[in-house]
Amino acid sequence: MGGASGMWAAAALALSLVVAAPARAEEPPAEPAPTEPAPRPCRALDKGEKISVDMRDAPLADVVRYVSCAAEVAFVLSPPALGGRTVTVFAPKPVDRRGLLTVFRVALRDAGLASERHGAFDVIKPVDQLTP
Repeated sequence: MGGASGMWAAAALALSLVVAAPARAEEPPAEPAPTEPAPRPCRALDKGEKISVDMRDAPLADVVRYVSCAAEVAFVLSPPALGGRTVTVFAPKPVDRRGLLTVFRVALRDAGLASERHGAFDVIKPVDQLTP
């Protein structure tokens, strides 16, 4: 009888382990770690195409990248530390390339910055460092 009862004890123990084991399939999925928002795709605006612009307190480097791609203008941040600043670029109605560059340059001025053409690039720097 010891053999049969031992076998029942082992089966009961195994069953209790299966029942007591956490049901992994029933656990809610783990929350994904917070990440930075995906950058906007780098795509030039088609001729006559208009886009909505609403970037509030956005990192300057992100705004420069977006405007550079959409308007096909090469920008350089001088000094590179300017990329740590934030700017607000907003237009109440969709704008074309020219309108995007205009609202962007106004936002730069409001932040004490400006873009200055140097060959193939527009250099963004503090207003007090513009070439006279």
